[in-house]
Amino acid sequence: MKIDSISLLINQINRCLEHNEIPAAFYMSLTLPDVCGLLEFPGLKSRERYIKWFDVHIGQYEQSPIAKEDPSWSEMPYMNGERMYKIRNGLLHACTNDLGEQFKLDEFLFIWDGAFETGGIEMDHNGKEKKYWHVNVLMIIRKIIWTTEHFIKNGNYDKSKLPTISEYGIENIPDVFKI
Repeated sequence: MKIDSISLLINQINRCLEHNEIPAAFYMSLTLPDVCGLLEFPGLKSRERYIKWFDVHIGQYEQSPIAKEDPSWSEMPYMNGERMYKIRNGLLHACTNDLGEQFKLDEFLFIWDGAFETGGIEMDHNGKEKKYWHVNVLMIIRKIIWTTEHFIKNGNYDKSKLPTISEYGIENIPDVFKI
């Protein structure tokens, strides 16, 4: 039996969230823009389609309206496709979120407990300016899930290309795998 692999992945992410397995849910959610990007922008390379899909569907709504109009706010961090792709690569390929230097920040942290996302500039105890960004992982996961579900239902892509996975129950195991 073939099943919709995106729905299967979203179900597994939600199960992880129900059991407070936030890192596992986050790692899995990082793959959804890859798949959706492939569906919507099949002619682009992996990096380009990930960034473009994220920016079109999520990133364009993340930057403060003030920052869009006032150049003095342009240094304020917000989640866009480029940053999300760096997070994805850092976590999935290097097992690190040590991205402060890439983001031109003194401090970059994930918030795992649902606290509010914060970012800005503050003075440290020596009077030195410190740029920081604390990213709310639960909100990223939820935004990716909500956006993916909406995209799969209403998106502009070839529906016949929706990926599937063959799933077998115990009674349906192919003979080649039987002992």
